[in-house]
Amino acid sequence: QRCVELFDRKFVKGTAHSCEGQEATAVGVCGGGLLTERDFVLSHHRGHGHVLAKGADMGRCLAELGGRRDGYCGGMGGSMHLADLSKGVLGANGVVGASLALGCGAGLAAKYEGKGRVAVAFFGDGASNQGLFHEALNMAAVWRLPVVFFCENNQAEDIPLLP
Repeated sequence: QRCVELFDRKFVKGTAHSCEGQEATAVGVCGGGLLTERDFVLSHHRGHGHVLAKGADMGRCLAELGGRRDGYCGGMGGSMHLADLSKGVLGANGVVGASLALGCGAGLAAKYEGKGRVAVAFFGDGASNQGLFHEALNMAAVWRLPVVFFCENNQAEDIPLLP
C-alpha cells in the first residue's frame, strides 16, 4: 500500500506495481526458512515482497524507488528492477516471464558451483502462455537444474482454480 501511496505522491521514479495481496507467497517461500541467504530469487514486476521477504533493507528499497543513490541499484533500477545480490535476489524484471529463463541460468550456475544452492523463479499466471514458460520448464527438467518455478496466480489469465 505504501508503494502505491508514494507513487501517487510522485515519490517513485518511473512506474510501480504493487504486490498487495501476494505477500503470503513471498513470505512463505523467501522468509519461511525454506531458502538460505545464498539461494537465488528471481522476481517479476511485482517483486517488492520477494526482495523484502528475503531480508532486504526497507530503507534501501525505498531509496531505490525514489531514485536515490543509496538505493540497491544506485537509484537507477526503480521499482521493477529491485535487486539485493548480497541476499541472493538477482532482481526483478518488467518483461513477462523473464524470471523463468533467468531462473534457469541461476540454476545452471548453482548446479556447476555444486554447493547445494537453488533458484526460485517467481512468475505470474500471465507468463504461462508465453513460449518462454514451456522452454524454461523443459530446459530445467532436461538439464536437471535446481530451480523451483513458483506461479503466483494474480488472475491475469483465466486459469481455473481448484474448488
